[in-house]
Amino acid sequence: MFSPVAVFLFVITVVELFVMVQLASVFGAFPTAFFLIALSILGVVVLRKQGAGFFRSTISSVANGDSLVADKIANRALVLAACLLLVLPGFVSAVLAILLFVPPIRALARPAVRSRIQTWIRPYQRFGRSVVDVDSVVVDADSVPRDAYPPAQRELG
Repeated sequence: MFSPVAVFLFVITVVELFVMVQLASVFGAFPTAFFLIALSILGVVVLRKQGAGFFRSTISSVANGDSLVADKIANRALVLAACLLLVLPGFVSAVLAILLFVPPIRALARPAVRSRIQTWIRPYQRFGRSVVDVDSVVVDADSVPRDAYPPAQRELG
């Protein structure tokens, strides 16, 4: 009847509101609101710093055929997810964000994200474990050395 995403978002909203009300009853409404606003501002600042370099480095990693590109993108995606969780008003999302900033905890979540990312980036990798169709001849990209072409031809693709 209801989609799982809608139910999940509803449950998270109820939990966030419950935690906010409980904290407001302990610390007061103004300190709670101030802390929520400060967390959101912190999230925006970190997101601006992390987000700018994310897309540039991701595109260059994929284009250069970096062998660890899925790990790097998964790590950066988890950091961006942590930033977005900080921007959302709520203490539960802030705790999850802070946990995602911790490298060992991020390493636990990285395999799930990496498996999703590998399916997305595989068609766009120039070199790596992929097969390229060149003039109707199938060529294994691993068997072609990186320096086999002059720099101008490597940039074109």
